[in-house]
Amino acid sequence: MIRTFIKKPSPCISLAKKMLLAGSIIIGSCLPTSAQLLKVGTGTTANTDTQYPTPFGNANSGQRAQYLYRATDLVAAGLKPGWIDSLGFNVLDATGTYLHTGLKFYIGTGTGTIGSGASAAPAPAAGALPLASATGPTSWQDGLSLVYYDPVIAYMPVLGMNSFKFNIPFYWNGYDNIVVGTCFWSGIKTKNAQVEWSTGLGYNASRTFYSSSTGAGATICETTVAA
Repeated sequence: MIRTFIKKPSPCISLAKKMLLAGSIIIGSCLPTSAQLLKVGTGTTANTDTQYPTPFGNANSGQRAQYLYRATDLVAAGLKPGWIDSLGFNVLDATGTYLHTGLKFYIGTGTGTIGSGASAAPAPAAGALPLASATGPTSWQDGLSLVYYDPVIAYMPVLGMNSFKFNIPFYWNGYDNIVVGTCFWSGIKTKNAQVEWSTGLGYNASRTFYSSSTGAGATICETTVAA
């Protein structure tokens, strides 16, 4: 089933900044005490253990999801042009969740309208993700880059900040919208981890396909089926 929502997880984004004098890399930690904390959105509430969206959606055996973060959201969070090297999600309750096998995160620019990429500076398009009724290759934002994947170790969500260091940093130019994608297949239904949300956005900010059907795992990350 595909669902779309006017809510989305509120991530923590960290930057890799090159020090001009030392030539080393400072990495934001996404911890509450860190000066590099960049929380996108309000995070005023969270999903239940059966609700979506959540990047850790184990109430079904697997899922594919995309989340749209408008440039205005990113600027309001204090994000400036530069390399993004990780993101994280604050889990308020991980009780009963399970290992997320093949967990992947993707990131790229786009308005949420498929086939659209960069928007003209300094005014990005508002953007919204397609409705649940959309199907086929145009129903998901294309062109996203795979930035996190561990083919060996399945990921277990934990209470607190769950951070993912990118295999390859992503450069944000300061004015494009960003779409974050994720997918996994555990093959087992348990409960969703409860993750901070931003709600009442007034536009489709997230899109989730979830399934427990036998055989869905082989194509979960590329699925384009209808709701």
